[in-house]
Amino acid sequence: MNNEIKSALSEMGLSDKESAVYLALVESGEAPVNKIVQLTDLNRVTVYPVIQGLLNKGFVSKFSLDKKSHFRAIEPKQILTILKEKEQKIKSVLPLIEERVNKIGESTSVEIFKGEKGFSSFLEKLYSSGENELWAYGNGEDIEKRMINLSMNARNLRITNKIKLNVVINKLTKDYTIVEKYKEFTKVRTNEELNDFNIYVIFGKSIVGIQELTKDINCIIIKNEEIAKYHKVIYDLYEKGSKKLS
Repeated sequence: MNNEIKSALSEMGLSDKESAVYLALVESGEAPVNKIVQLTDLNRVTVYPVIQGLLNKGFVSKFSLDKKSHFRAIEPKQILTILKEKEQKIKSVLPLIEERVNKIGESTSVEIFKGEKGFSSFLEKLYSSGENELWAYGNGEDIEKRMINLSMNARNLRITNKIKLNVVINKLTKDYTIVEKYKEFTKVRTNEELNDFNIYVIFGKSIVGIQELTKDINCIIIKNEEIAKYHKVIYDLYEKGSKKLS
């Protein structure tokens, strides 16, 4: 097969075998499967799916002759019609693709918070995000130390905004949910599988906050619905194996 022709057909989406069958039909005019096998040196089992691919792409037509299926290649000039149709299809979906790209760009944002002040700002941002319910999972011992010293303003903000918080952690030294103002809006469960976690994740339906519970205080807020859905799946898995806080 001429390399230039092979390259052109490849750019049109034809495989080497599809190109071989198409050109064999161009030269023969029309042919049944057994003749195509002879013309291309392809085995019969291979030829059937290749012909089907050409039919699907519009490069070959099918007709019956003496109760036997025959195949005919389209005229070379008809390829231009196929290419124009593909171009029109691409043009018709481009605005939809661009709209989706723009939507993703607009709906995703990332903020980083560092240090003690950053940690407080991180929590206040989450509790002011407009979410009316949040979920959280991670290391309860480490986050408890941070919360006691830094987050009273944020906690009060959550209660003021009536944001329900569902938590699954490894353990909690003190059950602050017994305090009346927290009780209505806070549910805490424990799961020992979270013992080795060194992060604490708190998220809503479209926002995710991740706290790194190491020596330094590093927090990230990501606004993205798909990422939030992913963390809900993880939360649900840990909640299934959790116990009520005792």
